[in-house]
Amino acid sequence: MKPPSIALVTIGQTPRDDLAAPILAELPTGVRARQYGLLDGLSPKEAAERFAPRGHGIPLVTLLAGGREILIDAHAAGDALQELIGRLEDSGVDTMVTLCTGTFEDVRPGRVNLVQPDKVIPGEVARVAGGRRVGVLVPSPRQLEWPELKWAALAQEPVYAAASPYGDRGAVSAAARSLVERGAEVLVLDCMGYGAGHREAAAAATGVTVLASSEILARSLRLGGTWLPMTAGQTGAALSSQ
Repeated sequence: MKPPSIALVTIGQTPRDDLAAPILAELPTGVRARQYGLLDGLSPKEAAERFAPRGHGIPLVTLLAGGREILIDAHAAGDALQELIGRLEDSGVDTMVTLCTGTFEDVRPGRVNLVQPDKVIPGEVARVAGGRRVGVLVPSPRQLEWPELKWAALAQEPVYAAASPYGDRGAVSAAARSLVERGAEVLVLDCMGYGAGHREAAAAATGVTVLASSEILARSLRLGGTWLPMTAGQTGAALSSQ
């Protein structure tokens, strides 16, 4: 029997060991993992031309291989993700994990198991927050223009602020403080680019509970136990209930 395999998919370019590390640390022994990037093989100019946010499209923040931050269109990213699923579903990959907290509602998993963070993280945030108000930190001010339906399960309307995970960490701390000043009692770092260091900085700056999306996702995979392989076509939504 072949060992199970997993594709870790960033919406930018690989390698993204910073995003993959929390997941790799929780994988069962013997699982084969490989990183894929939706922008792999593209020059910065090509990536900007093909994936630039379109009109009123939702922007997502990611990195190119050289460390340059780039905004890409969520719909274009979803199309590229669907294309990647088509290429991988016959290659022996059991599960794909998208390393992005963006919402890709139109993407269909085909014959691979697709784990999307936005199907896992909101429920866990709601569970931890209880009746407390949540402050959501996003990576780009342009994302503040878009109401996030994924937080509908929260007991109170969340408050939002923006600070890139790829810039000055002090900006993350300042944004976290602004959320608490506006009534937030629990914070969630709503981008896979925020890691343990960002969580610790935000917690030190505010004194409240801070949740990092990357850590929530990694923990959900571990707690899923026999999550890999799953029944073909099953999505990450099942993980949130285990």
